Amino acid sequence: MMYKVQPGDYLSKIATQHGVADWRVIYDHPNNASFRQLRPNPNLISPGDQLFIPDRGTKSLPAQTGSPARFRAHRARNTLQVKLLDHAGNPLANQACKLEYDGTSRPVTTDGSGVLRETVPPALSEALLIVNGVSMTLAIGHLNPMDNAPDHGVSGVQGRLLNLGFDVGPVDGELNDRTRAAIRAFREQNNLPDGDDITGPLCDKLREKEGC
Repeated sequence: MMYKVQPGDYLSKIATQHGVADWRVIYDHPNNASFRQLRPNPNLISPGDQLFIPDRGTKSLPAQTGSPARFRAHRARNTLQVKLLDHAGNPLANQACKLEYDGTSRPVTTDGSGVLRETVPPALSEALLIVNGVSMTLAIGHLNPMDNAPDHGVSGVQGRLLNLGFDVGPVDGELNDRTRAAIRAFREQNNLPDGDDITGPLCDKLREKEGC
């Protein structure tokens, strides 16, 4: 079957919703060759993308009769990765935090470069990260690509600027006055030529700062 990617979707979430244990079964399927060409980074997909979802099928395994049999199902793990920076742009290294999701709360710590990596459920949509008493909502799966996007990459630019602390207003794919002001501020801070338009060098710098 064909599936249209929705806002907030990511591959492991889509796989879980369709009963597929590993998202790579979908991504690597021959019928998704054009999708892989469009989205070479499987972590960056766009609402509106079309994906082929293969049938789950069945699998037979040998087992002895007359005694209990135990089987272990393989499911790909999902890793949440966040880099924390202070107001000056320096990494918050070895920073103690708290991560909350699905009614659970757990202590977590960034590494020496300010990166937090945690295994989370494969279809998680939202988590709360608390750092020094400040709460941040993490909208998982909502960072859109800047290339080959139906809104010409505007929402992808907005999402990265927002993550870097710039006020873009709603991430709605509209190149409005607030977004243009944020682009100008980002350009000035990163020694890029003046302007409020979206260009290749701007996107490259955003990828460098954001990490994707």
